[in-house]
This record gives sequence, C-alpha cells and structure tokens, in this order.
Amino acid sequence: MNAALPYVLIINADEKFQGTCRPVLKSLGYQVAQAHSAHDGLALAVKTDPQIIFLDRKLPDMSGNVLMGKIASDRNVIIATGYDESASELAEAMRMGIFDSVFCPITPEKIRAAVNRSRGFAKDLHRKRSVDKYRNCYEKNFITFVCHELRSPLTAVQQYMEVLKELDLSEDQDKFIDILIRSEKRLGNMHGLIDSWLNLSRIEAGNFIMDYSQINLKDLFSDVISDLEPEIRAHSLTCTCIADDACPPLTADRESVYRVVVNLVGNALKYTPSGGNIELRCGYDDNYINISVTDTGQGIEADKLSLIFEPFFRAGRNGSFPKGYGLGLTFCKKIMDAHNGLITVISEPGKGSVFTLKFPVG
Repeated sequence: MNAALPYVLIINADEKFQGTCRPVLKSLGYQVAQAHSAHDGLALAVKTDPQIIFLDRKLPDMSGNVLMGKIASDRNVIIATGYDESASELAEAMRMGIFDSVFCPITPEKIRAAVNRSRGFAKDLHRKRSVDKYRNCYEKNFITFVCHELRSPLTAVQQYMEVLKELDLSEDQDKFIDILIRSEKRLGNMHGLIDSWLNLSRIEAGNFIMDYSQINLKDLFSDVISDLEPEIRAHSLTCTCIADDACPPLTADRESVYRVVVNLVGNALKYTPSGGNIELRCGYDDNYINISVTDTGQGIEADKLSLIFEPFFRAGRNGSFPKGYGLGLTFCKKIMDAHNGLITVISEPGKGSVFTLKFPVG
C-alpha cells in the first residue's frame, strides 16, 4: 500500500455496501480499510488514522452512537444506513459530530458525491488539528521558548564581557569597539523581543492604545520604503508601490498599520533572493480597503499556511530558518483583529507570497 495516500475506513457489515464503495474510493485516490464490526473498526481507526469514515449506525456488536463516542471527534464521519432515518435521529447524529449521510439504495454516484462534499471539510479539520497541536505545544513550553530566546543573546554578551577583561586597551581599541557594537546589537535584539511580547500581551488584554486618524496610504508606503531602503539595496531587490488614486483614506491607527506593513515587507526581504521584487499595492472595494505585499520569494508550503500566525512559528525551508523570533506575523494578526479586519495569504513554493490586509469600510 502507498502510505502517502489517505485512508477511508468503512465500518459496515454489509458486503454489498463495501463492494460498492471500494472501487469508487480507490478511483478517488484513497486507501481503503474495511471492518465488519465496531470492535474491528475501532482498531482500524487507530491503525490507519482515516481521513473519512463510513459508519453504519446499526452494527451488530455496538450502537453506532456509542461507537461515534469512542472515535476521535476530529474525524470526518459519513453515515451509511440501510434506510432513511427520522429527522430526530439525524439531528442527534449531527450533534454527535456526523458530517454527512447517504441512504439506500447505495450507488457509486452517491458515494462519490458524499466524498467530494467531505473533502474541503477534511482539509479544514487537518489544518485545525495542526494548529491545535502547535498551540498545545506552545502553551506547554512557553517558559522554555522564552528562556531559550533570552539566553542566547545574554550568553553572547557575557562572553563578550569575558573577552573585554583580557584586552589591553592601549593596543586593542578597535577590537574593544567592535565588541561593544556587537554587544549593543545583541541587547537591542533582546529589547525588541521583549517589546514584541509586551505588545502582544497588551493587545490580548485590551490595553494596546490606538489613535485613529485618516491615513494617506501613498504617504505610508513612502515612509515604509524610505525606512527600509538600506536593507532593500543590501538584498539587491526592487520595491514598487502601486496605489489606486481613487482609494479613500484609511481610518486606522497609523503607527500600528505602519508596523504591520514594515513587518510584511521585512519578511519579504528575508525570503526573497537577490534580483527579486517586492510590490506594495492598495485598493478598495465595496467592503474593504486593501493593502497587499507581494514578493517573488521562496513561498510557503501549503501545510505551513495554517501555522504562520502562531507565536514563535517560522516557515523555514530545507531545515534553514531566517533570523527572527516568529512573533511578527502574530503581531500583524492581532493588530488586524483589533481593527476588525483580516489578514490573508496566498503562497506557492518557489513563486512567492501575497499577504493582504483588509480593513472594513466605514
């Protein structure tokens, strides 16, 4: 069997039902696991971690409702029964986590339609499970994360101090100055990290002060590019700004919006190779004023997209990670939430990413 293909588990004692399902599911790219009893179905659910489960709620050895209670709640379960259930029975099944249902007569077309309906839901479940797993890890290990990020710069500064003790200032002034500059940079990075934590904490507590005003987005783009110009040149990148002249001023907290855009452009600088392009664009529609940052960088893998706004997460490639603490996009998301807005991302590995800030109109 190809372990890369997802599983569908059929828990149904009816051989005819299984025979109808099996070829359809294989043609749709699934591996198929089959069980004739609830007991065997439970064992296969653990063994195969199925993406979809076809479940007969009238099994010989256990009630389907009892079985559903034993199967993990993040499974995508489809009812398969030999008769039309009553409205009350279906409502109870939905409350227990059933996603969909198919009824006799069972046909390949009904199976295919049920699977196609479930696929988007299954992908959402997978993303949710990934995020929940990461969040649980983060919550359990927050102190470890904090200590790790603070210990590294503190250790470096401590080592620099040890070197300074051994220097002869009459002969090693250049080295002395170099160490001071390195220490200052390390301490500055640590200060920035602490500020990021405090800002996130203030936003979550509702204590982040925002001063709303009308923002000319052309002027804001100009300020961002001006402040990041040395880094843009150092990376041999081009940065273009496109603003719809008819775009109305954005009513928001200018400082926080500026920091969000700087953060997005800064990320684009990290992930875009020399010779690439970064584009800032603003426009509007009936519902939103939109700011987008597009790059021609390495892109983000699809399975990482649901995690990029989580604290400390960094979307590296091939085991390599850019410098940073993994808090920038978390801050961006919190700021957009505070503005009742949205931040979205479209990305393709090897081609680049588009981050869009959507501020509601009015």
